[in-house]
Amino acid sequence: AIIVQVAIFAAQVDFIDFRPILTASKEKGQLFTPTDFHWNDFSCYLAAKALKDKLRHWFPAINTEPDHGMKTEMKKLAGGELAERLGLEGLYSEEKPVYSEIHIDPENSHHYFFRNKKDGIFLKKTDNDDYPDILFLHDSFGERMRPFVSRFANRSMFIWQPRIRKSNVELFKPDVLIENIVDELC
Repeated sequence: AIIVQVAIFAAQVDFIDFRPILTASKEKGQLFTPTDFHWNDFSCYLAAKALKDKLRHWFPAINTEPDHGMKTEMKKLAGGELAERLGLEGLYSEEKPVYSEIHIDPENSHHYFFRNKKDGIFLKKTDNDDYPDILFLHDSFGERMRPFVSRFANRSMFIWQPRIRKSNVELFKPDVLIENIVDELC
């Protein structure tokens, strides 16, 4: 099951099941790569768009254009995690859709201002006070959603951890808490 839990503090808890969104979009483009069971950038884009549409209910200032300032292109890259598990990562490559920012404007920072890859913590600030502060807890599926979700957050903190820790919530004080949960066996 691909489920994201969205907690809007002082409001309610909501859920998004991405399965119908991804299933409806599979004719529009490749959602996974042949040697990786993780979402590719196109799937992450679709999931972030659905998440943004849900958050616009509470934060109407969020830009309606999910890919504003982004470009997509197909790139030939090394095989994914499945290829790695089979020891084929150096022998197999595949075409993957890759999204990237068109430009980086130093005056309107879209850069991570703190990274701790060892602990899986990333912080980013876009300086838009009309956007929510988002705490995004995730597993390996959520890792590739960072560039998409951070675009509609004032401040965003991404932590690779399996559960909500009260200390992180108290420290960051988010408007929105997102817990990305993916069951790989479905």
